[in-house]
Amino acid sequence: MNVENVKMDLHLEKELSNALNQIKPDPDFVNQLYRKITQTGQVQAEAIRKGASLAVIGGALFAGALIIWVVKMVRGKNRE
Repeated sequence: MNVENVKMDLHLEKELSNALNQIKPDPDFVNQLYRKITQTGQVQAEAIRKGASLAVIGGALFAGALIIWVVKMVRGKNRE
């Protein structure tokens, strides 16, 4: 790198730092976001458990209805 490139890089960095303003976020927002991020795992685990139990119940009901339907179809064919 020659001296002109270094000067150009320094000038570019200075222009960028002047153009970009650092933002100070609202502390309440940051704290609320922190709580949501750190406590989300518990909420997601509960939701997954509820979803899994609903899937098991739904599957059992479907299987029961299927068994009843098959039994009726088999009995109906035996009577003919």
